Amino acid sequence: MKREANDSKESAADKVIKTMSEMKGATADQESAFISPNTARPRDSILEKKNHHVSSNHSRFNRLIETLAELGATADPGSVFIYDDKLVCQPDLGHHFFLNQESVGRNRAEACCELLDELSPSKSPTSWFDDTLESYIEDCDDLDGFWKWNAYMCVRRPESADELVSGFCWNFYVPMFLVQTCGLVATIRLQIRELSVIPTTHSDSLVNLRLDCPFPSLSAFAKSFEMDTLERHEHAHIPAVVIVIQFLELFKSKVSIEETSIQSSRSAG
Repeated sequence: MKREANDSKESAADKVIKTMSEMKGATADQESAFISPNTARPRDSILEKKNHHVSSNHSRFNRLIETLAELGATADPGSVFIYDDKLVCQPDLGHHFFLNQESVGRNRAEACCELLDELSPSKSPTSWFDDTLESYIEDCDDLDGFWKWNAYMCVRRPESADELVSGFCWNFYVPMFLVQTCGLVATIRLQIRELSVIPTTHSDSLVNLRLDCPFPSLSAFAKSFEMDTLERHEHAHIPAVVIVIQFLELFKSKVSIEETSIQSSRSAG
């Protein structure tokens, strides 16, 4: 296992370069998803036909599994893998939707997968493992499977578990989100390994991303929000960039009017 991990570290960059070269000239299969008051949030499309791995099936992941179950009733959420080495106890019944009194004493992952299959039958398979994801990774011989991961999210995981998985995520260019919560206080860390790109175009031909000169799609997105007609609770969901762009446009229009009046007064004088 360790020897294969070391070999994977050396070949990681080569694999990424090969993958990037194969993608050159290919049509991108992802489109930017702008969210406005008139458009639905693209939650379902993000989760469709993906491989979902859930480690330590505690209450923090309860909402995620419920979302997968809701999606399974109408679409294809992809395959679901749940890793948990704990048994169901009485406190678990109070905050877990997929556990009942008959689940006490059973493996949490097994009980959860059983009810998840009943809620969305004849859909994509669910699998359970009576160990943690970290143990599964340690015993895994095919580390190339990490290349198929879109992201890895750690919520209130022990530091030792985060360190173990973060090494593989770093080697295989998988973004990793680490979340720790304590009451109303929370921290979110992001680990992502980017490829260094050397620009080959002249600096004058680069796209201007400054907010005072928004690109067309961003400008159209900002104009789609009519703040005067929105309710109070809807104002809380307006992206900050929209507010900034709209007030910049308002400021530029006022400055333009003042400059025009000053020039007119000077010409008259």
